[in-house]
Amino acid sequence: MPVRCIDNVTLHIFLLGAQRGCKFLGALRRIEPERLWAAARADAAPWAFAVEPSAQHSDEQTLTASHSLMLPWIVAIVDKRTGSDSASLRDVDLSTGWRVDQGTGQMRRYGGSQGVQPLSSWLPDEETAKGWQMVSGKK
Repeated sequence: MPVRCIDNVTLHIFLLGAQRGCKFLGALRRIEPERLWAAARADAAPWAFAVEPSAQHSDEQTLTASHSLMLPWIVAIVDKRTGSDSASLRDVDLSTGWRVDQGTGQMRRYGGSQGVQPLSSWLPDEETAKGWQMVSGKK
């Protein structure tokens, strides 16, 4: 079952390694995930995109470093979707998220009143936004 937000849009996060040693990076470049992300963000989709500058494919240290973004993201989405008083899944209120500027790494509450921010990632909470900064090297 896809994760839904208030607009019935699926939440996504892309995390790529920047080192040439990554076997699959060439294939990923062919499908251009950053352009896909940017187009979705231009339509206000709650997507996140991060490039880990020193990441190597199949490297244990890289995998551990990515935990600072991926684990909080998963926990935050599960927390936002589940409630202690209900067996059904809730929609995610995007206005409760955070956004991180792709260029500067500056983070702020999403709030929903800033309009479309195509060059920023939507993240579910402050901890995840800090994880994005750490993984992207923009802290």
